[in-house]
Amino acid sequence: MKSFLRGFGSFVLILLLICMIAFCGYKIWGELQFIQEAKGAEKELAPYEPQTDAFNVPDTTDARNKLAALMAINPDVCGWIMLEGTNISYPLVLGKDNSFYLNHTPKKEYLRTGSIFIDAGCARDFSVFNTVIYGHNVRSSKNMFTQVTKYKEKAFFDTHDTGWIITPEATYRIQLYAYFDARAGDDIYRSWFPEVGDRQAHLEMITKTARHLRNLDVTAEDHIVSLSTCTFDTNNSRSVLVGKLVPAP
Repeated sequence: MKSFLRGFGSFVLILLLICMIAFCGYKIWGELQFIQEAKGAEKELAPYEPQTDAFNVPDTTDARNKLAALMAINPDVCGWIMLEGTNISYPLVLGKDNSFYLNHTPKKEYLRTGSIFIDAGCARDFSVFNTVIYGHNVRSSKNMFTQVTKYKEKAFFDTHDTGWIITPEATYRIQLYAYFDARAGDDIYRSWFPEVGDRQAHLEMITKTARHLRNLDVTAEDHIVSLSTCTFDTNNSRSVLVGKLVPAP
């Protein structure tokens, strides 16, 4: 009887081990599929990516021609965002809510990695004080907004201070000046500030709570963008990168 129980116990342990290995393999396979889907979608968007010169400055004429072609497919497309020194170079979309583009491409095709999208409460012309932009963190890859989390590293933050947003009407240089850890629902996600005092208070909040801060003159009369992605450090934790929008010629 004891021999039987020992044998049965060993069988159960082996079975549990096999199940654990199979589950881990399934999770790894799922993550790899997730990454491959993202890479496939990026290949489809590659023909629309703006050309840049030797100084990483985008060719606005080329960018707007390509934007027009993409907007003809989906009018929700409203611009293109690039961060120098990263893989972040994607179309920007603005939908009717903050759910659809979590898992749809700029061509409105289903994709788990979704799109880089502007908060539905903002404006496609970046006229609100704080335009909030979301993108997935794909963790084991460099896709979407994954590299926003790189700015948590002081050395990376100190050496990467520029981005670009191109729209059909304007081009903006993004002067990246603050990085901080946040949680979903924090005040950083507020967009509209009708009073100058409210805008100033928001800027002061950024200054006080930022993990990294660059010495840059930002006033309540300026416009800023807040780029947000998940971090997986804790439940609802976020990495947020803030930049000042400066109209470019």
